[in-house]
Amino acid sequence: MKKIRNLVLLFAMIMVLGGVNVYAANVAVGDQLLQPEAGWQRYDDSHIPFSSYQGNWVIGEIFEDGDIWDRDDYWGSTLTHVQSKGTIKFIFSGDKLRLITKLHNSRSQINTIIIDGQEEKFSEYSVVEDNSLNLSVVYEKMNLSKGYHICEISMDSPQKYLTIDAIDIDENGKFLYLKDPNNLESYINNGRVKLKWEAVDGTDSYTILRSTTSDSIETIIASNVTDTTYIDNDVEPGVTYYYVVRAVKGGVESEHSNITSAMIEKVNPAVLQIKLSTTDIYEYRITMNEVKDFIKWYTDRSNESGLPFYKFKTVDSNIEPYTNSNEYLIFDKIVWFKIKEYTK
Repeated sequence: MKKIRNLVLLFAMIMVLGGVNVYAANVAVGDQLLQPEAGWQRYDDSHIPFSSYQGNWVIGEIFEDGDIWDRDDYWGSTLTHVQSKGTIKFIFSGDKLRLITKLHNSRSQINTIIIDGQEEKFSEYSVVEDNSLNLSVVYEKMNLSKGYHICEISMDSPQKYLTIDAIDIDENGKFLYLKDPNNLESYINNGRVKLKWEAVDGTDSYTILRSTTSDSIETIIASNVTDTTYIDNDVEPGVTYYYVVRAVKGGVESEHSNITSAMIEKVNPAVLQIKLSTTDIYEYRITMNEVKDFIKWYTDRSNESGLPFYKFKTVDSNIEPYTNSNEYLIFDKIVWFKIKEYTK
């Protein structure tokens, strides 16, 4: 038994003297963690694909005189947000997460972290100024579900700093960089709304959302769209529609694109009756827009400008074998015309 005990002690001494990291069974928030534990991997902040920033984030630590210094005693650089509210967002896979930074009396005491919509608070504040507080665990989340997770971090304390020095995640996890779609535009095309936007690198597909108000656009009208265009056929004239697009990767969606809007003009139908000098009366069922075009032509021609005839598409235009059929009325033959507008 004594030999076994001595061997155990000798092995422990070799582990310590040999520089092998030996961690306690449980790492607590506030503990210094110079290297990631077994089963974890560490990403310096300069290598984390943050998907979005809100606020004045900078590299390094800002001092009162305005200088920025990249602290070499940290794990790489430090992303610092200064004296105002700000957010930073990233997407990662894996079942655990740790935020690593230095505890300090200049750090924010009230910070918010939201993972998959669940909100918690954490602090980076310490009264003591000590280098042993470098690379400390300021937040830990275990037993997350498998798959991708959306994480957003924000600072609530004014006149303080929020820093991110490194992030530890599951050794089998990874970060996902997913930008929001840009330059979403809308067009009216043959009574439909056509959308177009810029492609997002690495995206699996896109989700299209629509609303009749710009305040909340949450109704999904299309998903798994692999092109960067989409045509919305289900629209009513006279209604303004607001659209946004989200990029999708690995089942995770980006934030909204910019908002675009479109409205198909509501045009009432009408019956246009035209009597010719031959005593014939022609009748055309057209829209009020077409009626306006006809009146403009008639007015221009009365002022001796424009063509001497007006063209109407006839009802047999789409009947085989005809591909196009038009009827031409001569201005000088028109005796009178009558317009009967109605609503559908």
